[in-house]
Amino acid sequence: MQAGLTGLEHTCGIPGTLGGLICMNGGSQRKGIGDAIVSVTSVDAQGNVRHRTREECAFAYRQSVFQTCGDVIAGAVLRLRPTPDRALVRREMLEILGSRRRKFPQKQPNCGSVFVSNPAMYGEYGPPGAVIQRLGFKGRRLGGALVSAQHANFIVNAGGATAGDVLSLIKEINSAVLTATGYAMEVEARYVSAHGDILPAGSSLTTRPIWRLHPST
Repeated sequence: MQAGLTGLEHTCGIPGTLGGLICMNGGSQRKGIGDAIVSVTSVDAQGNVRHRTREECAFAYRQSVFQTCGDVIAGAVLRLRPTPDRALVRREMLEILGSRRRKFPQKQPNCGSVFVSNPAMYGEYGPPGAVIQRLGFKGRRLGGALVSAQHANFIVNAGGATAGDVLSLIKEINSAVLTATGYAMEVEARYVSAHGDILPAGSSLTTRPIWRLHPST
């Protein structure tokens, strides 16, 4: 906004890093940062540097090739549009920040949005948070993990929550939604096992890892 550019307003207020945003093709308002990407530079576990075009990044809704290849994102080139009205861009960003404050439990520790919105399920039943709420999970507590009373697609630490509490609650919710709708929701949050396996949170530890952390050499 300060530079008179537009195209990334929808990312305003999302916690994390640019690399994380690219890895998840993050954004809001059903938009993703992939639309603004020209190329991405990454480094694999052997130290090899690779440059990918936007097409090679395989961006889809909250997805990219970086979720399975295990590369570390080191840089990116983005293409934004010049705008003659910085005030309009600023106003949109403030509206997005205000909406996030009203909708999401930002003052409580949590693992972010838990379930990815499936366009097919969205069209038939609505977004994950609405479905979870209709099934009566808002305010459901398991150990120290609590389904947020503010937004049902967030699990907050109400005090002393363990990873096991959160993982069990995720499984319970997903099972109920599958029974009620026939849709198995994809989990956006990731769990890192003691062996360095990175898995969708709530999946069985026998599930094939998305990737594995490599010890430094």
